[in-house]
Amino acid sequence: MKGIRTFIIIVSMVLLLCMGCTSNDVDQTKETNSPVTLLLSAAISVNDVMAETIRTFEKEHPDIRVEVNAASSGTLQKQIEQGAPADLFISAGSKQMEQLVEQGLVEQSVPLFGNQLVAISQGELIPSPSSLEELLIAIHARHIAIGEPDTVPAGQYSKQALEKAGLWTSWQDRYVYGKDVRQVLAYVEQGNAELGFVYRTDAMSSDKVQIVYEIDVYDPIVYPVAIVSSTKEREAAQQFYSYLLEESQKHIYEQYGFQVMP
Repeated sequence: MKGIRTFIIIVSMVLLLCMGCTSNDVDQTKETNSPVTLLLSAAISVNDVMAETIRTFEKEHPDIRVEVNAASSGTLQKQIEQGAPADLFISAGSKQMEQLVEQGLVEQSVPLFGNQLVAISQGELIPSPSSLEELLIAIHARHIAIGEPDTVPAGQYSKQALEKAGLWTSWQDRYVYGKDVRQVLAYVEQGNAELGFVYRTDAMSSDKVQIVYEIDVYDPIVYPVAIVSSTKEREAAQQFYSYLLEESQKHIYEQYGFQVMP
């Protein structure tokens, strides 16, 4: 009897050990098969186009998931400077990206696509104004929505255009500042501002506003993309970065109103 008991105990221990090994193997398999998650910090004006781009990328790369942290480029720049997690960065302005490159916080960036600044309102203007001054008079705008110039590239371009037209100071008491370009769009959609300055792509995303003037007195609007230096998923980040630059993606960018880079 004693021998039988000993045999049973040994067999039980062997079975437990085997179950433990099997469990560990299953856990390791799960970990191996778990998709890598990338965090893309992206200017809020690319929300729509990135949603489609990410869908197609994830279909082709089921082992990688891409999550988006959307905000103004200035806000995202500060987050990266403060050590917030991010694997890639798409900025709506070169200034924010260049400052991060200088600090070594992102790797060398490349232009992804371009955009255009436009003025929007809820109704059409006929005939179309021939200058910003004519536009402001025709709209009878008591409230003009623009992005915060210190943190929002669209606001910086808006200020630059108004300064070149000699109108920045004289209209300063009418500005309503948005924390990002989508908030500027919302101000006009909701009637909180009679006029707003946004990107063409933002205007195209709304059926509540009309483009009433195309603005061209500002620095070129370029969206650079770069891998964040501190990424812990370099291989996956490089795959998504390369995918964004593929020739096949350019038609998607154009569909959303962006200007593709040569």
